Amino acid sequence: MKARLFPSLVLLVAALGSVMGNSEVMQSNSSYSCCELTLEFDPTCENTWATSTGKTFAYSKDSVQPNFIHPCKKIEGAVMTLDECMNVTTTVVCKTARNVTVEKRITFSAQPCSGSLSNMRAPGNQGPVGVLLLPVLIGGLFVNQMIC
Repeated sequence: MKARLFPSLVLLVAALGSVMGNSEVMQSNSSYSCCELTLEFDPTCENTWATSTGKTFAYSKDSVQPNFIHPCKKIEGAVMTLDECMNVTTTVVCKTARNVTVEKRITFSAQPCSGSLSNMRAPGNQGPVGVLLLPVLIGGLFVNQMIC
């Protein structure tokens, strides 16, 4: 019995080794804005998200209700919203039309919001410069009224 099992086991290990040896994980890099904190993904595939330290924080498969913890805030449709700005790696496993499993790893690099603090103020609120210019404008109007 052992003699028959051993050749079968050798064949199985050899077959698995050839499949695993030929498979390759495609890797790519992408970036996202820290202003929006959203990442798009394919909900029809198996998706696993991890921080740059390797801590897994979210998982979804085949459009079923995803599981997630901080730093993920929510997952709706094909969009994940994060709680904070950080680099994230997503491992995606999909089956092709020919039932071949394809694995890819995407590293999302967090990009700081562009623009300075002064560009983020509401119109009409220009900080200390606006406060200093206001008396000058009012004084100019008063002088203009007296002259005319």
